[in-house]
Amino acid sequence: MLAAAAQCQFLAFLDSKAEIDELFAQWKAVHAKIVSQPEDKPRKLRKSMAADLDGNLIRVFYDFRGDM
Repeated sequence: MLAAAAQCQFLAFLDSKAEIDELFAQWKAVHAKIVSQPEDKPRKLRKSMAADLDGNLIRVFYDFRGDM
């Protein structure tokens, strides 16, 4: 019996809120599996997440504490 493949998570820290939004738009355009839409979190992080065909998670972040 084959063991189930382990799920991986890939993290990417981007350079701006706009970059997060542009990547999200690209994901939507190719019908990627969206896990979470871009959202500003209380700790001054903007993040979004998608999954690849194998169920691996791709998380993107932007730390906007310096933007204030």
